[in-house]
Amino acid sequence: MIRVATLDDINIIRRICDASFDLNRWSNASFMQEFDKDHSIVYIYEHEDNAVGYMVIWKLSLTVELVTFAIEKEYQNKGLGKKFLTAIIKKYKDYTWFLEVSVSNQIALDLYKSFDFKECGIIKNYYGNNLNAVRMTREAIV
Repeated sequence: MIRVATLDDINIIRRICDASFDLNRWSNASFMQEFDKDHSIVYIYEHEDNAVGYMVIWKLSLTVELVTFAIEKEYQNKGLGKKFLTAIIKKYKDYTWFLEVSVSNQIALDLYKSFDFKECGIIKNYYGNNLNAVRMTREAIV
């Protein structure tokens, strides 16, 4: 099940974020700010009544920016991330999508490419410490 998150979910989101990312983890304050932005939507993915994933998107005019997305480590490689992303993309299929992903995150790159995201550039030092990101886009399906 996918649902819109509330501030009550912040500890769940924090747990998944901390377990999923080695670098550039978001702070509680960063996540909490997303709940105050009109263009930001935070989603929770539940599997067997457990919250196992989250996603933050920015819906701007006719575009969607995938800001951050993670599935809890023990649930990775089971197709849940693909199901989650499928449902959200389907909901916003009329929008052009953008995202940034680490050049070294081949699993994520392959996932996004399987959804017809195309590489459209490299952002130097995006994550600091000379860690670059790939900028990707997916055209709206009209």
